Amino acid sequence: MPRILYKAVARYHILIFIAWFIVTALLLPYALKLDEVLVTETESFLPETAESRMAEEKVQEILAAEGYGGADSLLGLLGSANALIMVTGLREPLDPSSYQLLKEQGYDELRAEYNLFSWIDIVDKAMENLEPALEEAVRGGVQAFEGGYSIWSSYLEVSQRLSNLSQSVEGLSLLLTESDKAYSTLASSWGELAALRSVLESASTPLLEVCTAIAPVYSTVYLDVVRIEGALEFYTNAYATGLQDVDITVVTLLTYVPEAGLEPVDRGFVVYVYTETLSLGGPSAFNNVVAAEITYKIVQARIGESSLLQAYHQAWLHAVSQTPELKLFMAEDAKVGQIRLKAAVGDIADQVTEATVRALAEEASSRMPDDVKPIYTIYVESLIEGGCTEEAKERALQTAITQLLKSRGLPEEYASSLASAFVRGDYNSYLQTAALTSATLALAEANMTELQPEDLASVLVSFDPEASGAIASGETLEDALAILLSRIAGLTPDTARLVIEGSVEEAATKIVLSNTPPQAADLAEALLTPAPPATEEEALQRIRSYLEQQLASQGMPEDLAMKAAEAAEEAWREGVVDAVIQRLVGEAAHDAAKGVLDELRGVLVEDDMGGFLIAYLGGGGYEGAKAAAEDVRRLVNEALDGDARVMLAGEEVLRKELQEAVVEDLRRSDAASSIIVVAILAAVIGTILGVIIPFIGIGAGLATALAILYFLASNDLVDVTSQSRAIVFTTGLGLGIDYSAYVTKKFRDNIRGSRGAWEAAGKAASNSVRPVLAGAFAAAAGFSSLMLAFEFPFVKSIGATVPIAILSVAVASLTLTPAILALVGWAGILWFPTCPYKAYQPGSRVFKSLVSAAGKAAPVLLPLLVVAGLAGVYYAATSFEGSFDILISIPRETGVYESMQHLISEYDASRLFPQYIVASSSTLAPAVADAADDLECVREAETDGRLIYVVLDTNPLNTEAVKCVEELRGKVEEVDPGSLVGGTAAVNLDLRDYLYRAFYNRVIPAAAVLVAAIIAVFYGSIPAALSGVASILFAAAWSLSIVSLISGWTGIEAPWFAPVLLAAALLGVGMDYISFYVNHAREAYLRGEHSRYYVEAASTGTGLVIGLAMIMGGAYAGLTLSRVEALQAIGVSLSLGVILAGLLASLLLIPPVMALLKARFWWPLARGRRAGGAGKVERG
Repeated sequence: MPRILYKAVARYHILIFIAWFIVTALLLPYALKLDEVLVTETESFLPETAESRMAEEKVQEILAAEGYGGADSLLGLLGSANALIMVTGLREPLDPSSYQLLKEQGYDELRAEYNLFSWIDIVDKAMENLEPALEEAVRGGVQAFEGGYSIWSSYLEVSQRLSNLSQSVEGLSLLLTESDKAYSTLASSWGELAALRSVLESASTPLLEVCTAIAPVYSTVYLDVVRIEGALEFYTNAYATGLQDVDITVVTLLTYVPEAGLEPVDRGFVVYVYTETLSLGGPSAFNNVVAAEITYKIVQARIGESSLLQAYHQAWLHAVSQTPELKLFMAEDAKVGQIRLKAAVGDIADQVTEATVRALAEEASSRMPDDVKPIYTIYVESLIEGGCTEEAKERALQTAITQLLKSRGLPEEYASSLASAFVRGDYNSYLQTAALTSATLALAEANMTELQPEDLASVLVSFDPEASGAIASGETLEDALAILLSRIAGLTPDTARLVIEGSVEEAATKIVLSNTPPQAADLAEALLTPAPPATEEEALQRIRSYLEQQLASQGMPEDLAMKAAEAAEEAWREGVVDAVIQRLVGEAAHDAAKGVLDELRGVLVEDDMGGFLIAYLGGGGYEGAKAAAEDVRRLVNEALDGDARVMLAGEEVLRKELQEAVVEDLRRSDAASSIIVVAILAAVIGTILGVIIPFIGIGAGLATALAILYFLASNDLVDVTSQSRAIVFTTGLGLGIDYSAYVTKKFRDNIRGSRGAWEAAGKAASNSVRPVLAGAFAAAAGFSSLMLAFEFPFVKSIGATVPIAILSVAVASLTLTPAILALVGWAGILWFPTCPYKAYQPGSRVFKSLVSAAGKAAPVLLPLLVVAGLAGVYYAATSFEGSFDILISIPRETGVYESMQHLISEYDASRLFPQYIVASSSTLAPAVADAADDLECVREAETDGRLIYVVLDTNPLNTEAVKCVEELRGKVEEVDPGSLVGGTAAVNLDLRDYLYRAFYNRVIPAAAVLVAAIIAVFYGSIPAALSGVASILFAAAWSLSIVSLISGWTGIEAPWFAPVLLAAALLGVGMDYISFYVNHAREAYLRGEHSRYYVEAASTGTGLVIGLAMIMGGAYAGLTLSRVEALQAIGVSLSLGVILAGLLASLLLIPPVMALLKARFWWPLARGRRAGGAGKVERG
């Protein structure tokens, strides 16, 4: 490759220059636009396993489950705001009147226009719920007073009624007693009636036997006898010719008359009647009496002889003897005659039966007592009237007893009911009827109309079920009286007893409470218990107290509840509800504003009340926030008559103003770096005008790199942050100067023996390939290793962007710089004030002496350096803390810096940015909170279910907060191992731990291995690689330690990620110096200086390397002019680091190692190699 590059530069340097000119011209506009796509967010994406991230996710789950998200809370609103408008410098401190003044001046319209949120909205929110609550309280209170007063009035009315009722208790007691006596008397008549029934039923037995057993049989047989004889006489010749079968058949057929219900007579019966008729004188002698005689014989045979049959027969004979011949009915027409005959016989039977029954009854009556005879007579009459049947007997008995009871003064209705129950044998019904009868009569006598007989009768039966006079005797009088009184007045038995006992107030209270609707039950209870109020004023006082308690139980503050209750009473008394509500709401708004201002002191309001925060939630971006801020300033000054200022803060503002400030800062530091680099470069290469040549190459390389980054960033292929942008320029500038200066130096070394500038430029390019590419690849590898910290975008961005700049300027230094030298390198004025044909080795003798001395002192110097280096590493690893203060990442003297500083100083940042703990369970949460509260750095810990909000006793955005959270996690884990700690400081802690873990476990090992491998490959020397890595690590540790030590008096704090950036950068940049010095030593070694090659290298290499290190240090020193404290610290540490790396590489560490190892330093690949001749360009 050196030979190819030699030919390309020597022969085609004009084409190379033109090509670079065209490329640079095309890419420069895009390079200048890189600042437009800078990413200024400082967020870092933690791994999912980071405790703070898991805590945040768990908090969101809990809040979502409870029905509100982060944006619904105060801190959530502040966190989601696009900007924070801070009003400060108020003439008078905020007070409740400020709320109304700001509202009147148009805050609501401004809020709607810009979507603002402030303490005023919290008051509005409180009033949004409170105003309807107060209106509801007053209107509901008016109803409570109306309802309560109605209850009180009802109590008075009921109490008066019960008092009157109490006076009637004695009369009711007498009524119960007398009615129970009558009831008992009636009930006792059951036995008397039973004896009477026995007499009547005994006397009625023969009567019923005549009616049911004799009369039906006798009349039926008599009818059949007359029908048979008539049929024989009028329709057959039996009497003339003798009785033939045909005659019997005729008789049988004729006597079947279904229309009259007459069945055909029996054939034997026909024969019997025929025979008896003949024996008694024949058909001519047959008449009604003969028919009766024949009938008597037949009936006597059937039912037996008895006196009742004889009496009935005699009565029958008497009746038929006075009746026309009945058989003549048969002569007219057999069917019609029988029908008429049946009717005639029926009439005779009725007459005979009634005559017989009366005769028997009269005989029985003659043997009865006189007081029974009338009843018996009624009984017999009723029996006869009813048909003399079993059913008629029951009716006759009921009629007789009814008449008996009526005769004793009972109304017919009750006498009939009693008789009916008695006849049925239903004693219970008899008792109930007796009770109703007694009750009716008693009430009528007492002239009491308010009580129904049924109610009194029910009481009699209930409390004297045996009709034994239990009530009248007093045994159950009190209970019966209570029930009776309850029915009269509609009371419960318990209430009635209270009236009976004279406890009228208690009874009235129970009645009113029981009749109160459910929705007013609590009010009635509070009003009337434990004892009813004695006066109206006392009643109103109780209503007011009840209303206060109800409102307080609904969450209304006690003082406000009292005011609402008083307002409700006033509205009820005066009848002016709306006016009272308006006045009460105004007073509540005043109190709410005062409470909100006190509660939000330090959160949304400055501690001294001299200003307040407004969250800008609109979508107008930075310009919208500025417009809103200006309108807010005008509104506040007009409303509060002052000259307040407004400041902007927040993510949107931070992004915009930080971008502008960072761009301005970067330009300042770029300019400063360029000036410093030019000055040092002029000293290194010995020319003033000639410095323009390296800068042309560097400019083209940087322009190309910045344009490439612009294209990548525009297409979201890589993020370019403000930090990475600063490092890209300073690193590209510094390393570009290193590479170009090295090529230029080689050009001066070769110009004396060359045929022209073109040959010297070609030799310079070919001789520079190895050291430049070795350094470039090593630097790129060192920075690229930062990409292994892929969890952190701002670190990853540096690893992705800086290598592009390094390789770009390296290519430009090896092509464009020698091409320019080939074109103009012969011009002597270019090298003023030195001569280009004379060797320019400033300080070569001094450096040779120093290196020689260092080589001789190597056995002592190297152990001392190792000890000092390890001490530096130990100190940096154990003592360096780094700052998490957000202010060190913001340019000072900017509006956003002032805003953030004001936010932190004038507001309680610990409350604005609280930490939180998610306990594994709500039961453990109190113990976790107590453990957190025990820490000195914790101001307070408040529990909310599983969440514990922790307010630190320090600014949560600084390093002390990170230490506190680290201590907090350890303390909490002892109580609840499953808990999670989150919040701003916890995120910073996780960022540090995860980045350091990635740095020490991935970045540093990878960078060291890559860089060492590149050096080993390019120079074939493992000692060179190892000593080079050691020198870089020692330089980084010493630099970090120095920055940490001097931070106390400089006031510049290094950011917490400085070790990562410094070590990775020096592993890349510092290897340039190792590569350059080792290359000079290698050339001396190849020329035959096997033992003192490192001293020979010092004459040309040490001064060059130290000079280049000074150039790189100067480039980084430009960052110290930045207004961003973090960049200042990074600039100091990087500047010190590269200078120390240059000193260690060319003077203090590697030369002594070479002195000790001599030829073994080039082990294993280059050992024993010889140069082909002095000044000969190495091939391959």
